[in-house]
Amino acid sequence: MTSYEEFKQKTLPKLQLKKIVKIQALIRGGLVRRKRWPEIVKWHMGAIKCVDRLVDRYIEDTFLPDLVLELLTKNRVHENLDLYSKQNRILYEIRQGIFEHVVRQMVQLAVREAQSSIVNNYLRERQR
Repeated sequence: MTSYEEFKQKTLPKLQLKKIVKIQALIRGGLVRRKRWPEIVKWHMGAIKCVDRLVDRYIEDTFLPDLVLELLTKNRVHENLDLYSKQNRILYEIRQGIFEHVVRQMVQLAVREAQSSIVNNYLRERQR
């Protein structure tokens, strides 16, 4: 056997197989880019929107109200009014009175809205 015939019998089919595998990979890649990639992008965008909504809901419903209440009632229990001058004590007591009044109104309004929403949703579901 000559070297060309050995090449033709042993090596050429392997080279052709490599070419076929390469063509298959290109076709699969094209199919993925054309059909699967838009679905993957759609799922990814949906996941981003869902996480954004969850974070916004947590910030609006839990974090901000807790932060506001913490700021409004800062150190009320351990506040030593004896350290302040008489004028500052009066201002502090006025501030405390206003904060308690405003926070009480805000809490009452939030409870009323929550109750109204719950009752309306229940009645709406019951009528269906």
